[in-house]
Amino acid sequence: AERQRQRHRAQLTGMIVPFAVAVSCYAPDVATMHVPHSSTVTRMGSSFPQPAVMHANDRGSGLWPALLGAASALTVSVSPLPALAANPELQLSDFESPALVSEGLQQAGMDGDLRMIKLWARLKAGALETEGKQAADKVSDDKTLASARMRVRSVQPYLDEAQRDIFLGKWKFVQGYLGVIFSQRDAFQTIITDTYPGSDPVSLASKDALVVEGNNVIANAEVLAKAAKARSEPQAIQAYAKLALSYDRFLKAGDLYGNSLLLPSRARPKLQKVKPPPSPDVVATQRAAASATADLDAAEEAADVAAAAAKAEAASLKKAAALEVATAKAADKAEAASEEADAVAERAAAEKSDAEKRAAAQAAAERAEKVELEAEA
Repeated sequence: AERQRQRHRAQLTGMIVPFAVAVSCYAPDVATMHVPHSSTVTRMGSSFPQPAVMHANDRGSGLWPALLGAASALTVSVSPLPALAANPELQLSDFESPALVSEGLQQAGMDGDLRMIKLWARLKAGALETEGKQAADKVSDDKTLASARMRVRSVQPYLDEAQRDIFLGKWKFVQGYLGVIFSQRDAFQTIITDTYPGSDPVSLASKDALVVEGNNVIANAEVLAKAAKARSEPQAIQAYAKLALSYDRFLKAGDLYGNSLLLPSRARPKLQKVKPPPSPDVVATQRAAASATADLDAAEEAADVAAAAAKAEAASLKKAAALEVATAKAADKAEAASEEADAVAERAAAEKSDAEKRAAAQAAAERAEKVELEAEA
């Protein structure tokens, strides 16, 4: 709003001063009027010298040149002057960013929130510390371009903060960060018009790329602002990804990566030429290769011998294990046979005892029968 008021005051000044000059020249009671050559009228950042009116000793002397100069000045003051580039192809598109700027800053409490104020102060202090000395020794146009480059590069921390808040689901400050990005639109435009002033094909292609990516930055920022207002996390993440990609492409197209790019050519650090390594000795290399091959062959042979020994030892262990198993089986069979023989002997002894008992009983019966016969006789 303050910039708009200043612009309106400048426009009114540019319209009123030429009329005042014309009326003063035409007035019959004014014989002489002096206008200093150093005084200027400023409008939209440009200076226009006021026409110096010559001495007029009578009413009609020099009237037509004065009126013609006043009419020319009036035409210049009324005609709209482009604030940036005259080529419409290099102009960024008109978006809804002014409304989103005011709405985003108001919603996030930009004027009174300590978090935003501290972040802005820290960014400004860091930018002045790193870029102030570089821009001090340049002419006015270079200072403007350096300032624009600094402002565009300072957008990165706001993008990082916006990304963090989006993934945390904190929507209060997202539109405020985007409002700061929208406010740098004139810096984006300055970089487009001043970075590549030439008319060669490379410069023209670079300007076209800057225009496309600059428009994409603003458009994607507006989509992200609307998604943040609706608190839609999927849309916000998708819009942020496109915004970050467009911003990165704009930085690359504008050659904005690195502080050394902002330095004049005489102050840029010189690249040290790296000396190529000396060519190796072919014979020594061949000898080293032959030695390495021999060592490898010896290692392989030793590995083969160790593998054969291990295989033989494994076979011996297997044979011993088989013999031990066979011995154990034979011992088990012998023990079983011994047990069976013992059982047979026990059965034979039992049968012998029974036979002896039967024989003794039969003998006793026979003797008893004999005695009985003798008694009868």
